[in-house]
Amino acid sequence: MLLALAAAQPFVGFGVANRDELSQPGRMVVYALIVFGVLEGVLWLVTRWGSSLNGRTVALLETWFAVSFFNYAAWLPPSIDDDRRWIPVAVWTLVTALVAWLLARVGSRPALRVGAAVWLAVSVGADLLVVATPSLPVAAPATHDAALPPPVPSEGPPPNIYYFVLDEYARADQLEIHAGFDNGAFVTRLEELGLTVSDAAWASYPRTQVSVPSTLDMAYLAEPGAADGPDAQFAPRVAGDNAVVRRLREHGYSFVYSSGAADQWSSCQTPLADRCLEPTGVAAGDLERALLKQTPLSVFDLVRPPYSDPETVLAELRTEPVREPYFLFAHVMSPHFPYRFDASCAVRDRFIVAELLSFDERKAAYVNDVRCLNDRVERALEQIVADDPGAVVIVQSDHGSALFANWDRSPGAWSEAAIADRFAVLQAIRLPAHCPAAGDVDLVNTFRVVFSCIEDQPVDLLPHRAFLWMGHDLVTLEEVDPSTFDR
Repeated sequence: MLLALAAAQPFVGFGVANRDELSQPGRMVVYALIVFGVLEGVLWLVTRWGSSLNGRTVALLETWFAVSFFNYAAWLPPSIDDDRRWIPVAVWTLVTALVAWLLARVGSRPALRVGAAVWLAVSVGADLLVVATPSLPVAAPATHDAALPPPVPSEGPPPNIYYFVLDEYARADQLEIHAGFDNGAFVTRLEELGLTVSDAAWASYPRTQVSVPSTLDMAYLAEPGAADGPDAQFAPRVAGDNAVVRRLREHGYSFVYSSGAADQWSSCQTPLADRCLEPTGVAAGDLERALLKQTPLSVFDLVRPPYSDPETVLAELRTEPVREPYFLFAHVMSPHFPYRFDASCAVRDRFIVAELLSFDERKAAYVNDVRCLNDRVERALEQIVADDPGAVVIVQSDHGSALFANWDRSPGAWSEAAIADRFAVLQAIRLPAHCPAAGDVDLVNTFRVVFSCIEDQPVDLLPHRAFLWMGHDLVTLEEVDPSTFDR
């Protein structure tokens, strides 16, 4: 019983902390069973070999080690300094060994074992109640095929579409206001490459899990009084189950998807996608990486963080033919933390965790990632313009920076400056020469403009609306006063 509780405790606790973002909780059960099997195997081997310790004491020692091992990150925050990252591990090893030595001396006392079992049972039981109880009844979100006229066949071959979402990339004016970074050279280069860069584009939702699905459904997916449950409920639309992909398929498009982060909720799936482009460095999914980060093994860099940028996506795209016309959607996880580039713009072996930085350090790391990503975006766009000059190209962010985001605040407590920083987005669109320039286009209207171009129909734009909520639960969702976004 003690070993079973020790094996379950870290995974149940992890499930509580991430309950709204776990898409495959069954894998947690599998890992807990594996840990239990390992603990039972060690117990059998030690007692079989005639250890001076009795089996109950060995089980108590194993319990302590399992709890200490999986709670390492909670007890000892890691260091971002490579020269000092071993210090927390040394402290953990010393404390774990000292407590194990003490337990070996007194572990035969029944009260100690009973106390440990009761504590674990209460901890696991309380967490299981939280996991098993939904915060709200969640209905499957309705399918939103935007109220557009039926698709109109385009004259001539439809253009390929390249859609790059740069996660958390703030609009140029906000970069200058809040980070002191002049992004004018990048904006100018985009315009030289034929993209229309909006200086007044806004997101409608502040989190990726709703913002990108809203863009791909060309609609507002969550509104006050009609939204509840976790914001991650809309995330599967990112992988291809959305109005844009369905409409493009009616025009004969194939769908190519690069998830960028290897996250469960946004992972590429067939047959939704005709081809999946995986980020580099992925040796495990986000669940495995998150679990490893809780343990001392995190310092060994056993799993290289996933990485992609527009250049690497194009290189992967060209490794084998794709049926044209195609819609390429690449979700690039930069400049979203963790921060990926060093001062020379080389990709780090170990990404920098934002929570370990002061505000000024975080701001500097964010600006550095913007600067380094810009070069890669420019080179990718130069390739597209040279090789596929008639293509539609979209470079946008899903929301602004996280420098001032505080998800514990109620929507009404956000300042106008914090709202502007989070909702003001990069939006740059290149359309074929026969289509009018895009102008200032909010995210929700992105593909309404694209379909207007490729179908040669009048554009039907939605008025801008924006919404905020606390944490990940849409029950607190409120609409932001439209005057906040006056252009």
